[in-house]
Amino acid sequence: MRNEGILGWYSMDTGPSVFINTCKENSETIAKYLRKIGFRDVVISGVGEKPFLTTKHLF
Repeated sequence: MRNEGILGWYSMDTGPSVFINTCKENSETIAKYLRKIGFRDVVISGVGEKPFLTTKHLF
């Protein structure tokens, strides 16, 4: 994909989750490529909201 100008960087969090970081414009192209090579569960997500204070309990 890099030869085609589609940039992405992998990142591994704790556990078995692998993330591909890229710009929004490339996300669908990379997801299609990953599905094509056998990844079944590809989830596209974006940047979250800015930080904020809350008094709401999380559970």
